[in-house]
Amino acid sequence: MDPPNLDGKAYVYVPCECSINLGVHINGEFCWSIDGKDILKSNNNGDYEKWNRHILLEVLPSLHIKLLNEIVKKDLERFKNSKARPEKFVPYTTKKFFFLGNGKETENKLIDSYRAKVLQSLGNNEVFWTEADGGKFISLKNAYFFEERDHIIADILSKHGIPTVKMDKNKLSYLSEKIKGKKSIKYQTIKFSEILRKNGNILSDIEQDQNDFANIIKLLEFILQDKDDYLYSNLKGLRLVPLKNRSCGTFGECDYYIADKRCQELFSISGPSHFVYDSDELIKIFEQEYFPNLRIKKLDTQGILDLFTEELPNKQKDWDPSSKANPYQQWLGDVFKIMKLGPGLELPNCPLLPIIRPSHKLVNLDSKNPLLINPDNNIPGAFIVDVLVKLGFCFTDIKSRALKRYVQDFNYSNVFNSINQTSQSQDISIKKLFNNAKLDDDDYKKLRKYVKSFIDVVKVPKETILMIIRELPIWPIRSSRKHKFISANDKGILPPYNLSCPLQDTDIFDVQNVYYNVLILLGVEEIEVYKFVKKYYSHGSGKQPTQQDVKFLKEILSLRDERIVSYLASRESIPNKSLKEFVKANTLFDAEVDIIFDDDKLLPLELQNSNVCHSVLLKMGLQRDLNGSTYVKYAHEIQKKINNNDDEIRSRAIKLIECLNVNYNKFSEYERKQLYKIDFIPSKKDLLSPYNKTSITTLGYESFNSLCFTKYQDICWTQTKFIYSDDVELPFDLRPGLKMVINHWIKLSTEVFPHETSGWEADKIYEIMEKIYQVVNDNLNLLDEDKIREFKLKDIKLFLNGDNPFDLDCWVSGKKLVFGLQTNLNGHFNNVHDHLLSFKKLLKTLGAEEVNDIKMDKILINYSQNDHLIQYLIESLQNQNSYHDVIFKIGGHEIYANRCVLSNFAKYFDWHFSEKPKDLIEINDVKHETYKVLLRWLYGMAYEDAVKNVFGEDFSNSGQRYLDFMLELLKVSHKFTHLNHIIQNNIMSKNIINVSNVKKIKEAIYNFNADHLKQCCEEYIEKNEKIIDAKDLCD
Repeated sequence: MDPPNLDGKAYVYVPCECSINLGVHINGEFCWSIDGKDILKSNNNGDYEKWNRHILLEVLPSLHIKLLNEIVKKDLERFKNSKARPEKFVPYTTKKFFFLGNGKETENKLIDSYRAKVLQSLGNNEVFWTEADGGKFISLKNAYFFEERDHIIADILSKHGIPTVKMDKNKLSYLSEKIKGKKSIKYQTIKFSEILRKNGNILSDIEQDQNDFANIIKLLEFILQDKDDYLYSNLKGLRLVPLKNRSCGTFGECDYYIADKRCQELFSISGPSHFVYDSDELIKIFEQEYFPNLRIKKLDTQGILDLFTEELPNKQKDWDPSSKANPYQQWLGDVFKIMKLGPGLELPNCPLLPIIRPSHKLVNLDSKNPLLINPDNNIPGAFIVDVLVKLGFCFTDIKSRALKRYVQDFNYSNVFNSINQTSQSQDISIKKLFNNAKLDDDDYKKLRKYVKSFIDVVKVPKETILMIIRELPIWPIRSSRKHKFISANDKGILPPYNLSCPLQDTDIFDVQNVYYNVLILLGVEEIEVYKFVKKYYSHGSGKQPTQQDVKFLKEILSLRDERIVSYLASRESIPNKSLKEFVKANTLFDAEVDIIFDDDKLLPLELQNSNVCHSVLLKMGLQRDLNGSTYVKYAHEIQKKINNNDDEIRSRAIKLIECLNVNYNKFSEYERKQLYKIDFIPSKKDLLSPYNKTSITTLGYESFNSLCFTKYQDICWTQTKFIYSDDVELPFDLRPGLKMVINHWIKLSTEVFPHETSGWEADKIYEIMEKIYQVVNDNLNLLDEDKIREFKLKDIKLFLNGDNPFDLDCWVSGKKLVFGLQTNLNGHFNNVHDHLLSFKKLLKTLGAEEVNDIKMDKILINYSQNDHLIQYLIESLQNQNSYHDVIFKIGGHEIYANRCVLSNFAKYFDWHFSEKPKDLIEINDVKHETYKVLLRWLYGMAYEDAVKNVFGEDFSNSGQRYLDFMLELLKVSHKFTHLNHIIQNNIMSKNIINVSNVKKIKEAIYNFNADHLKQCCEEYIEKNEKIIDAKDLCD
């Protein structure tokens, strides 16, 4: 291109080796003069600017190249002289490549154009430094560029003759981005596959040189960025696979796995040497389709199976599931969760299955003898697990579909099949398997229960399962042999349903009724009852009967089978009561005549007490004959034998007493009287404390006449003795008579409670005395005046009239008590205590008095103050009276009122109102509260409401205080008849008048126009004169 004809100046800056202020330096960096910078800033298109741009873009690039070549020569010379290693040498061209930018210049299109011109002009000029081949400069088209900070790959490649050039990030970015796509600039990026094609041994050379694990990862990431099949095929056999344990594996030699963190944690032993190192870039590459050919793949079930052989021991071992070392409980569970077994995938023969019963172990997989899953307690049949453990079963808690060939669910079919498999694996019979297990009776019970529950649930079991169950030796028989269990196939005899069996040393099944249907289902034959009795119930050998024989006999007699009854009646088939021998029924006595001391002649009670058996035995000849004379005879016999053998005699006496109730009606009156006097009844020898301190001594046997039931102990223990038990049923009641109770009462009141306090509590004393009072009170019809005088009941202090039974003053006679007396008259009369109020009839019978209340008819009142007041107030409304125009001054208190309301009543209370704006009325000798009540009533408030308004709710119950108030109010209002009558009625109706105040009230109302109240007081004094005089005497 010819330069344009322009006017201007041209400047040439000559490069020098030394540092001068010229525009171009030997390092190849351009420094813009002021004119040069103006070119960049100017947007003009004048001749001056065009000329400068021509110089910049068409002249200077070639000069720049020449300059770079000169600098390269200097650098080469400097490199040779320095004898530095290539990686330590830094040429000037590497430091300052202006045409690649330095990251500091302001962005400008002219600068970019200039740089592009320089790059286009480079051609084959070798200006880029590489460490390959001992260090040299190479051209742009032969260079492979790397960032300086990521120098590892560049260093590795340069060692193997690959011309790599290190460049700072800004220049490399400019080269790869700004100039990219311009055909005029020949620039290449590295492809490892191309390098591999040019140098087939480079990978093996790199493999041998690498000792730094981090470098290998970076190198491999760099190599594998080039997705080329040729490259991948050449990786096989190279030890460049970075592994989790920071070693390197060989491509294609064995399987390496891409595993997530969860799987890596699970296989902490075998995994690190088989898991690919965690690098996101590598993982993305290894997940591509080609790498399974190099045996790098994602961890799958087969991979897990392969890892097992290294992770687990090769022999069965004891195992602690709580350990944190593989394989622990959680580890096994997690592994089996991620496994997906299918056709062709077989678990390795290593101890992989955890056993938790009978002990914690890891065992090898065995599909011929699979384990059972340990059941939860709510699983049907879980109670059988302990028994199965004794039989050699092993249980695991691993639940996984992957193990279904080796671990089976806990259910009935699997349990029974496992019993069969266990015996077969040991090459022994099921019977031998059970014998070896040393099961106890409870284990056999559980097995029977398990079989029954299975049949109850399944209803129609499979024949294959039934065949196994028939072989189970779990059914007890009536045998004394050591091994007393047989199987359903052993031809045992099933006795009739719901019938016990007394026999021993037979092959008769001894099972509960609930198992009958089970054994029948299993093919066992049941024998008919009559045949069973004839065949097995024969006692000609002199065998001694047992309680089991009695039970059996009771059951078969209850059937009422005439054939059985006839068969037994003709033979010695009935046990006697002593169970010494079998005898005929007609030689025994009915238990109703059980006064015979020889039990050999009596019928066992179990048979006697059964109505059905008793009836059948009577038909078979059982004897029953008892009369009064016989009973009395045996009572005398017991009395004679007392002290010989007390335990036996006492037992026989009790038996004789127990049968009295049944035969009593057969006794004559003479026989009964005789019986009551005989000392053959066992008595209680010792009462509990403190009763025993004052009880009567007994020798241990008494007559009915001298005994009572213990339930009556509180009302008679000082006077009588007590039968051995209250539970005995008698045809009569052993209760104390009234005379005995009264004597007991007198003793307690005079000798025991008031004087002896040891061991007695107050509450118990009250309880005992109230029982006695109640008994006597209920029998007053038997207590006439003669008996009262005989026992001096009115004079003795029999009544506990106070809160302290240990205080002598609390014990008083009946004639010292008065019902309704408000205050005790010491030494004369006492008010009746609350404890005694319910025994009023008894107290009055024994001399107690009662205050006679006077009931007077009320004064008839036909007056309404409210109506009167309302009428008066209405009439007063026409007057223009002031509000609050009267003041009542009572002591230090003032009460305000209205003359218009009160003027109608002033004459009754001596009030003198004037025409002044306000009247002041002084009241003397009256409490201000009394006047408040008066005024409220005059204003229309009901009397009771007025009292409550001033004094409070319960003031009317305050006794003397309330009486004083009413007397004062009566004094104030004695001229006002209506209020006067109200007060009199209140005093008379509220039971305020009593022996203590009646005279005072009478004196107080003398001048109050209270004639009705005065009459009441006078009659009260007249009717209670004796008591009031006594009170006055005390005062």
